[in-house]
Amino acid sequence: MNNVSKLNILLNVINQLFAVGDYGVNHIEFLFIGVRNLLEEDKVVRKIFFNELAKSFNGLDDSHKYHDDLIADIDPDLLCYLAHTTRWSEFYEFVEHRQQAINSQKKVKYAEDLSDAIQEALQPNWEDAEFYNKIK
Repeated sequence: MNNVSKLNILLNVINQLFAVGDYGVNHIEFLFIGVRNLLEEDKVVRKIFFNELAKSFNGLDDSHKYHDDLIADIDPDLLCYLAHTTRWSEFYEFVEHRQQAINSQKKVKYAEDLSDAIQEALQPNWEDAEFYNKIK
């Protein structure tokens, strides 16, 4: 099994457990750690992950997917956890590009968006830092 398949499985399990409604981040933190470890170990998979993140938030059609693309949705809590615990440059780039796109669409300037949540998670004094620091 290749690492893209492993990542897809982890992402799908995270999404399925959250969909059940009985599970919170504290129940599946080991899956978040598994995703982080996989992305740290495999730079190619990390690039695919961030490409998929950009595509999913830019509204691109999924019909063009290739065999090495992610098929699972990426959970926002997972993104904030990864942003806070890794501070990878790709998160800063995502926030910058996403906020530029939002501002150029003539929406309310301070509208809530995932990029706002990730930007907050990148800060050392993030309100959820204490919780996520426990699962590093």
